[in-house]
Amino acid sequence: MIPTVSWMTVNPDNLAEQVCRPSAYFKELSEVKVLPNDIDDFDVFLKNAVIFGGSGLFYPDTAEVLEEALKRKKHPMVLWGIGANEHLEHLVRWPEWTNEFDLIGLRDYGNPWGYVPCPSCMSPYFDEARAKTPEHEVVVYDHPLGPIKGLKDHPRRSNNHKAEKYREILLFLASGKTIVTSSYHGTYWGMLLGRKVLCWRPWSSKFYGLEPLHFRVNDQNWAWVHRTFQAPAGVVDYLERCRWANIEFARKVFEVLNV
Repeated sequence: MIPTVSWMTVNPDNLAEQVCRPSAYFKELSEVKVLPNDIDDFDVFLKNAVIFGGSGLFYPDTAEVLEEALKRKKHPMVLWGIGANEHLEHLVRWPEWTNEFDLIGLRDYGNPWGYVPCPSCMSPYFDEARAKTPEHEVVVYDHPLGPIKGLKDHPRRSNNHKAEKYREILLFLASGKTIVTSSYHGTYWGMLLGRKVLCWRPWSSKFYGLEPLHFRVNDQNWAWVHRTFQAPAGVVDYLERCRWANIEFARKVFEVLNV
């Protein structure tokens, strides 16, 4: 058995970054380390296999760290549920050196290696939240980098929470028939909940890597918020498909790492 270390970015004020690591849902992956800013900090851990996941680790700063880690690789390295994340960019792109990882599962839909949505779908909280009957026509979920203007009369939360608020936030999202959000994970979780999701002014390439089971809007077409129509076909079984993709990818990871 090869010891494994999961590395990811963890922002204590960003709920999604705290709940998207594979080791939170697969007991075989027990050790978690924060992706260091200094590449020299990798040397202690490169004696082991490394799983990078999840989050938008192809953000330019963290992508540089991944590239340097590849140059020092001694054991298998895996990408699990990470994806593109270039701000103010619509085109989903991946570094040329992505091919150098031993196993690749990206959260970007249509990527050439393998589609593995964010592991946060594995949380049992989704089963409880999906069973919830919506109480509101619209709820709003903000990301600080893209705060939503308007819709002040609707219940509103943001992703500035710690991991212990995950259940509470999913129940909040499920309380709306329609979710208006500027958050990648707000969009993703809304799709997993089977709700109609309006993604407000996508501000990073990561939004364009999501499956097209949501609608993109801006402040010129708020009429969509109150328009009556069904969520796109495919939303109902999206949670099951995302979970299955992660379970199947886990099997491949354990084969590669001989776990």
